[in-house]
This record gives sequence, C-alpha cells and structure tokens, in this order.
Amino acid sequence: MMRFILVMSIMTTLLPASDLDAAREHYRQAVAAAFGIAAAKITVQPVHVGLPDNPYEPLQTGDLFALRADWPGADPGPAGFASAKGQVAFAKHPDKVKTLLLACEVRDEKKMLPLDDIVRRLAWVYRGAGEPVEGANHKAHVVRDETGVTVVYYVRQAGQTGAIRFQSVTVQLKVDGTCVTRIEKVNAELP
Repeated sequence: MMRFILVMSIMTTLLPASDLDAAREHYRQAVAAAFGIAAAKITVQPVHVGLPDNPYEPLQTGDLFALRADWPGADPGPAGFASAKGQVAFAKHPDKVKTLLLACEVRDEKKMLPLDDIVRRLAWVYRGAGEPVEGANHKAHVVRDETGVTVVYYVRQAGQTGAIRFQSVTVQLKVDGTCVTRIEKVNAELP
C-alpha cells in the first residue's frame, strides 16, 4: 500500500494539474533553453492564482497565460506568455511574440483585440523598455501593408540618475511568419 501511495505521489507531481500548470512547464523549458539555465532553477509565476490584484489574469489572451520566469540572479526574469499546448512567446524566444500577435488577431482588423489591450500585452513582454505613454504626435498605431502587420507604441523609461528617455517599440509580424522587434530612441520629447 505504501508503494502505491509513493508511486501515485510521484506520478501526480509529473502530470500537470491544469492548463496553467502545463503552460508554466512549457514556459520554464523554453526560457531554460533560451537563457542556458537549468530548468530546475527556474520558478514560473504566478505560483498562486486567484490572489487579489493578480497582474497575470487580466493579460490572459485566449489559451495564452501571462507568465514570468525567475531564477537566482534574474528576479524579475523574462515575462511572456504560454499555453498548455506548448505555444510560447517572450522577447528572447526564437519566434519572439509571434504567438501572442496571432492570439491578438492582428492580421484581421475586424477580429483584432483593441489596440490598448495589445499594447498592454506587448509592454508586459518588453517591460524593460519602459512604461507605455502617448503624446500628441506619438500614439500607438497599427500599420498593415505588403510586408505584414506592424504595431508601434511608445514608452517612457526612467534611468538611475532620474533622467527620462522616450522610446518607440515596433513589433512586426511579417507575411512570411517571422517576427521582428525594434526598440529605438524617440528624437522628440513626449508631453
């Protein structure tokens, strides 16, 4: 009887208990591969769901859960998204945020999430770039052309000296399926 309980205990720790658990494991493995870290050292947030003011839940997009990976020396670590099916999106992933952009339906103007919601999700992934802001001549926008779909938004980043700089974040999903991100300094001051 004791062996049966031990075997069942081991089996239940190996099997994901929910879609979130499966997504967390896929994210852990993808981050471990991208950063060359042992997966066992990585903790994927959220560990406890249903807490008040949980920043992860409002960002969920379709099957994609908002996640963050932490390990000794990288806390907070990379933020991104993953699904129980193994779809993963984060800045250093080989496909970048392609999975996220597809889940946001950016290729279809009629089905696309509101731009503010897309920017909030991209800002989660590229949070190191700064906090999203808008100015009179610097508003988030989407461009669709023969090269693909491009989402552009602007961020404010405070430096350690208190200096503030403004940057544009440009994320393009090309027609061939590749995803490219550029973060560049904005020459004009935003209000």
